[in-house]
Amino acid sequence: MSVTKDVTTQPTTSAHHVPGPRAGGWPGLVDRLPKSRRQRRPALLVVGVLLIALCGLVSASLVARSGNSLALLALTRPVGAGHVLLASDLHVARVGGSGVAGVPANALASVVGDTVTSSLPAGTLLVAGMLSRAPVPARGSQVVAVSAKPGEVPAGVAPGRDVSLVWAAGGQSARSSSGVLVPSAQVIDVRVDSSSGQTLLSVVVSDALAAQVAQASSAGALAVTLLPVGS
Repeated sequence: MSVTKDVTTQPTTSAHHVPGPRAGGWPGLVDRLPKSRRQRRPALLVVGVLLIALCGLVSASLVARSGNSLALLALTRPVGAGHVLLASDLHVARVGGSGVAGVPANALASVVGDTVTSSLPAGTLLVAGMLSRAPVPARGSQVVAVSAKPGEVPAGVAPGRDVSLVWAAGGQSARSSSGVLVPSAQVIDVRVDSSSGQTLLSVVVSDALAAQVAQASSAGALAVTLLPVGS
């Protein structure tokens, strides 16, 4: 008679056997593994988008500021030296950009009645140096036209600048040891005669020298030199 033993098979554990993962994965193993840097990329992308948006807002703000215009006074028509400004001579011009200077539009009442110190074309933006409270020419002086041949007027001669009138070669230099007839004369207008090509300057000189300057100019005996600014 044989006896059959009921033997229950038990799992054999050896040093080389590694238990399989449970339903929840390897316990504690995932937490100990280093996390991938890819998990941070969405956050970095969000930060980058925000920075780009911020830069765009700053740029838009700068462009908007640079586009702001200034309300300045400008001439509606050409005026000559000595002209007393009227309200109808002026209009408001909108000028954009940095570094623009001029008389603001809200100063209209204060400049009406001022005298223009030099001849100005239409559209000129007014600046303080173009205007004077005193009449031009002032009492005791006259405006005299001085002609000069082409190429004999120094570069930079313009309305508002001061020039010196000297006897030209062959002129009456013996009348003055220095050869200077008028040490300083303000230029209020400059234009070129289309028929002769000569440059005509309107200058302010004293009553005592006005006739002599006119005679010397008509005789071609005068030369023009440009004086430094503020001299």
